[in-house]
Amino acid sequence: METQNEQLNIKSRVMKNVYTIWFVRKIAPILILEVLLFGMLALGIASAVSVSKIASNAFYGIGDMKSLVGFFSSAFTNTTLMVQVLAFSILAASFLLLRDMIRTSFYFIGRRKDAVRASHLS
Repeated sequence: METQNEQLNIKSRVMKNVYTIWFVRKIAPILILEVLLFGMLALGIASAVSVSKIASNAFYGIGDMKSLVGFFSSAFTNTTLMVQVLAFSILAASFLLLRDMIRTSFYFIGRRKDAVRASHLS
């Protein structure tokens, strides 16, 4: 006959497998799509503007935050509509990706704490 500790260990392993399958089926495809979207948008921006020139000009005038913000706002307003749309899209994709990564991390941290708490109860 199995002890309660062995039963808890089996339950813990089974639930870990369940969470892994859930993650692979539900969350991983969303994260993969967001990473691909981010990559495509980044390639779009890289092909439309000279990122290295913008970076060198930005770092040249990095004296204070006010001038840096002024530089980027001027660069943004004086570019084409396509680049502006790409910039907003990449910003939105970044927030979505960050949100889902944080949400997933907290979900698994919570599940791990529940498993540790359950193992200490026995």
